[in-house]
Amino acid sequence: PEGAKILTYTCSAEWVVPDEYEIVRALVNSIKGDAFGQAYLVIRLLPGGERNRYYLSEYEDSSLPVRLDTPDPSFAAMNAGSPGSKESIREFVELMQYSDVVINVASTITLDAILFDRPVVCPKFHLSIANTDWNSIGNVYGSSHFSRVVDSGAVQLPERIEEMFEVIDISLRTPEEKSEERRKLSEQMM
Repeated sequence: PEGAKILTYTCSAEWVVPDEYEIVRALVNSIKGDAFGQAYLVIRLLPGGERNRYYLSEYEDSSLPVRLDTPDPSFAAMNAGSPGSKESIREFVELMQYSDVVINVASTITLDAILFDRPVVCPKFHLSIANTDWNSIGNVYGSSHFSRVVDSGAVQLPERIEEMFEVIDISLRTPEEKSEERRKLSEQMM
């Protein structure tokens, strides 16, 4: 609907976010409870993701404030060939352009959102694994794959689910916050 906010959650591999179902469910419940005013959650499925069937069955009801975005199978980060159809690329670019907030865990989609100066929230917590586990989120964010993004200050890194809701709300109300950091990171990396 006109004026509705668009929150985009981009799915991750199960080893990166083993408790993703619970995080997405909490986001859906917060939106249903009007935590962010009139808002919709777009769940961008992971190309070839093992959890896609669950999301497709759980959130297919169009009366929910949820929409599913199914990427072209060739749109995977590890694909060195064609990124997919021109239509798929156009739809992804539009999703980044029109998202009011993008939520993801250590994904290159962070850079796509930053290219369009969109606020990015990168949850830095797990609900079910310890900080000492091999796939702890701290290890993921400390990796060479993502440490430059973290160090730039261009993204929000909430460490609890309640804090995630707070920074989403702040990002919706003041999207220009961190805009300068996003601009600098975009210039450095793209």
